[in-house]
Amino acid sequence: MSTCKYKTIVLYIILSTMLHANEESNCTQEMVGLLEEVSTYAIDEKVNINDLPSTVEVMRQQELVELGINTIAEALTLLSGVEISLNSTGQPIVVIRGIKSPETFTLDKIKLMVDGVDIISSHYGTIEYYLNFPIDLVSRIEILKSPGSAMYGTDAFLGVINIVTHNSRNRQKHLSVGAGSYGYIYGGFNTFIKEEDYSIAIDGYYQKNNKYIDATGFVAYPERFEREETSDERMRDYSLGLHAKYKNLTLKTRFKSSKDGVYYNIRETLSNGNNGENKTREYFFSEVSYKENIWKKSAITLFGGYSFYDGKYIISEQMSDEVFAEYNAVIPEFGSDLYANSHLKEQSYYAKLELDYKELENNTITFGASHKQTKNIINRYFSEPFTKEKYAIFSPYYPDYYLIDGGYYNQDSLSRELSALYFQDLVEVRDNIDIQLGFRLDYYKDELTQPSYKIGLVYKHSDSMNSKFSYSTGFRAPSWSELYREEYTLNLGNPNLHAESIETYEYNYIYKTSLYDALHVNVYYSNLNNTIDRAEEKSSYLNSVPYSSKGIELSYKVQLFINDIFVLNYAYNDTQYYSNDRTYQQQTPEVAQHLGNIYYIHHHNKNLAFSARYRYVGEREKNKLGLNSDERALYEKNYPANHRVDTTLSYFYEEKFQLNFTIKNLLNSKIINHSYQNIHPDGLVREGRNYALKASLFF
Repeated sequence: MSTCKYKTIVLYIILSTMLHANEESNCTQEMVGLLEEVSTYAIDEKVNINDLPSTVEVMRQQELVELGINTIAEALTLLSGVEISLNSTGQPIVVIRGIKSPETFTLDKIKLMVDGVDIISSHYGTIEYYLNFPIDLVSRIEILKSPGSAMYGTDAFLGVINIVTHNSRNRQKHLSVGAGSYGYIYGGFNTFIKEEDYSIAIDGYYQKNNKYIDATGFVAYPERFEREETSDERMRDYSLGLHAKYKNLTLKTRFKSSKDGVYYNIRETLSNGNNGENKTREYFFSEVSYKENIWKKSAITLFGGYSFYDGKYIISEQMSDEVFAEYNAVIPEFGSDLYANSHLKEQSYYAKLELDYKELENNTITFGASHKQTKNIINRYFSEPFTKEKYAIFSPYYPDYYLIDGGYYNQDSLSRELSALYFQDLVEVRDNIDIQLGFRLDYYKDELTQPSYKIGLVYKHSDSMNSKFSYSTGFRAPSWSELYREEYTLNLGNPNLHAESIETYEYNYIYKTSLYDALHVNVYYSNLNNTIDRAEEKSSYLNSVPYSSKGIELSYKVQLFINDIFVLNYAYNDTQYYSNDRTYQQQTPEVAQHLGNIYYIHHHNKNLAFSARYRYVGEREKNKLGLNSDERALYEKNYPANHRVDTTLSYFYEEKFQLNFTIKNLLNSKIINHSYQNIHPDGLVREGRNYALKASLFF
């Protein structure tokens, strides 16, 4: 599509906003944004987000639904400076402010919480299995877009995402069903009982599709490929959650299971299709807490919890023509694929004590201490049962490949103990000046001791203008796969790795033109050390050389009439990534420097609403690290920019029924994802125009 057509779409959205600004609105729905948005990050105290010396954003369900947003991953792309990247097996990775290790394959650098409970796997250090959680069960999403380790410890490297479900709010009972393109079906509910002394809330959902995307021309060895040329993106996902409270005692528990296709497969040779390649991940957590008020204004809370992660991966890799010919000369029936099956399971126990102390005037102090123990339960790797004859043929090509039946994926008998102490104080120095101080010390038994810091200041120029200054640090402890992996499909582990660390300086300017409308300008600069990435000379991990990241984020949100909303945001990032020997430098591979959103939600009347959204992802450089000058010349052309327009029509009947019809990629634009290690230099094609319909009953 031509640039002119995209400019026309953008102009249409802006002009629609101006035209509707002169219409008489008949909408009688509840005002959006009547109260100041608040965040409840890990404490029960409500805080105006404009008064927090951090870049905090809150997204609420109704706005997300009216934009046709279905999952957490989709919601995050509405934020300035946030991009969702897919690896070669289709796992989404959250990229914030251009920071991503281009060859670590699966690892995230952000902490995810559900109703304040950490979601994490020590094996992989990834959160991808929760990013398809449906917005249908979510009350709001809170996002801290800066290092948060001073309060939240490891993995809060770039920030924190907290999913707040309806279960924790006891404000909605509903039943939803949905359907869409690629055979998508959805069903979800939540309900609750609330009495004077107790409450019980339950929710659940089930979703699946039969999604294949055309991948003609992407087959590595077409003369030996046995199925249609498609990317396998099938999905089956479900969850059940419980939130119960009796006086001061609270129970939060949830089980989630996801099973997905393998996208383009581990080396982007696509799936054979006949051997059940898939990814299955299950996660369970249960947390009990008891809160007791003490003294006049303070409270102490005790937490205890248990969680387990269970991941199974079945993948395949096609052999080159040369290797295939040698195999079949000896064993004609051997076939053309190498199959690998890994099964990883871990469990964790933790305890935490938190004191919210408010006895000092103008101070809100939090003291905390925690201990967590994680232990590996299952750690197995299976591949083709190789005989000596088979391995003798294979070994000249991959001499270090662990092709054994029943070996260890990571080092066996793994465990990890973490103890932490933390402190935070929000001080009102004057009516127009607030200061935040934070410190945390994490101690990993036999691994590392890591201090983290937070210093922030908010200066209120007037009722309409705020300035925020902050300095914060974050870290991410190496995952078990990075430290101890013994399976060679990706990278071997390196037990000598250090924790990744980051320090960020930020300035945020907020100008509120009214109670509902605000302009945000955020400027940041980060220094990164010991970033974990693949060693270019061998398939192992190492701590990369230091580098920096800087950028600016702009956001303007205006509310028209009672609850029409117009949002414009843009982010620019400059992150220069270095080769391991520091002889070559480039913009972070496969990540856009420019990101933007424009969207408008118009409520025509109390029964009808319409939204339009334009999403821009700029050009992305291809990965040229570890290549010589001749090889780099082959990949000078960037991946093209992506332009996408989505639209949603919503129908409301009183407060009892809602129907949403969404068209995504309305203009059927060609959307390109990057290719892992440039296996397909033109990138991987994503879905075109697709549809979704959802109906919800409220009780």
